[in-house]
Amino acid sequence: MWFEILASQDLTADQQTFVAEQNQSLGWTLKASQADFTLSYSYYACLVSQAGVSEFIAYIAYHHLFEDITINQVWVAPECRGQGIGSRLLQDWLASLPSTSRVTLEVRQGNQAARALYTKYNFKVIDQRPAYYHDPREDAIIMQWCISEGIF
Repeated sequence: MWFEILASQDLTADQQTFVAEQNQSLGWTLKASQADFTLSYSYYACLVSQAGVSEFIAYIAYHHLFEDITINQVWVAPECRGQGIGSRLLQDWLASLPSTSRVTLEVRQGNQAARALYTKYNFKVIDQRPAYYHDPREDAIIMQWCISEGIF
């Protein structure tokens, strides 16, 4: 695989710091990030920078518990956006999952780029959480992908 799967406990201290900084920019608290690093079911599908082992180019942060997987974040470094890296990482990661997998995520209603990406890979809208996000206040769209429905 051209990307790595790392358990959150296997992230180096520098990698945890890097991820926690990205999480803060997305509204996570430092305490929430630190708690996530201790969970036995927390993973990262990541592409590490050639320049250094502590810096990610892109990652998918997720929880994997039995056949249920919840994506917490799909993140691509700002200087690498628009190059298809996030799309390729998502596609190849989905293709690597066990045949019984079901993947769920939440996305801001107004995040049309992310919603288009997930729709491209057959995620379906299954529900909505009114006024879930703050700054700005916005609904969360809950999407789900099941391997049984085909990958692409």
